[in-house]
Amino acid sequence: KTVTITATSDEVSSVLAQAIDQATQSSGSDIVPLQNPVVCFSDGKMSLFGQMGAEGSNSINALLSIRAGVSNGKAAFKVEQVQVGPFSVPQGFGDQVSQLLNGALNQNLKQINLTEIKIQNNQMTLTGRVP
Repeated sequence: KTVTITATSDEVSSVLAQAIDQATQSSGSDIVPLQNPVVCFSDGKMSLFGQMGAEGSNSINALLSIRAGVSNGKAAFKVEQVQVGPFSVPQGFGDQVSQLLNGALNQNLKQINLTEIKIQNNQMTLTGRVP
């Protein structure tokens, strides 16, 4: 049986914010020091905006460009570019965000074997099969 799920940028922003909070609580530190994440969809890519910085200190705006894909029936998002103010950021941070995003989405889609992810018209559409 084929299933299609459509998510808005607000819905994905909310899932990501919850995942960041859970990761922070379980580890006791800011694994991904991104606050107030806002996801936007355009041109087949996902952009993630937020602020980086410790709680209560000066924060700096961050922008991540993310490409969506599917690997072995699971969401496989990959951070392609990270811009934090005027600074370059090590790829390790992008990898952490990729892992967090993939984990959050795949956790909510355990029963679905994804076949395609499309990003268009300010929304993300996930298509897959249910066994």
